[in-house]
Amino acid sequence: MKRRPARSLLEQCVARGGVLKGSRVAQYTIAWAIVWRDLDREPTVSEYAEWWKESERTAYKHQAEFREAFPEYATPAPFVPAIHTATGEQLDAMLEAMRDAVATRRRGTAGPPAGLFKLMGAVRV
Repeated sequence: MKRRPARSLLEQCVARGGVLKGSRVAQYTIAWAIVWRDLDREPTVSEYAEWWKESERTAYKHQAEFREAFPEYATPAPFVPAIHTATGEQLDAMLEAMRDAVATRRRGTAGPPAGLFKLMGAVRV
């Protein structure tokens, strides 16, 4: 049976990393784009970890999974313009809602919210 080419960010990530890892890679990519949007520049892994109140070790684990799925890229930077274009207002609204939630979170608790999955299907790469 012939497969259709992956179209959304989530589909592309799942095609390259499987369902579980691909979902985490897509979530990391959207979360990276949110931090980029807030800082108005590409974040470092340390800034990403600090923004989401994750340990640096966890952030590097996410980056390693991303690099396994997309070995041609060091960071999700190539996907960011498509994410910002496709989800601009939604991303801004999510950013505003998450700033307060993340600010009150303790370091080491859950990272990006599962609500990011809604955006993943909207992004075409």
